[in-house]
Amino acid sequence: MKNVDKSSLENAYRLFESNDIHKIEIGTTKGLKEIHWYFTG
Repeated sequence: MKNVDKSSLENAYRLFESNDIHKIEIGTTKGLKEIHWYFTG
């Protein structure tokens, strides 16, 4: 995790703390897109 920027790390924490992670489809392209959007917002 050396190359993770501060903003992405904060977004990852927010994704888990908000429980939005449970709304994302696991193992699908749609789910990956949602995670990507969440990190780059």
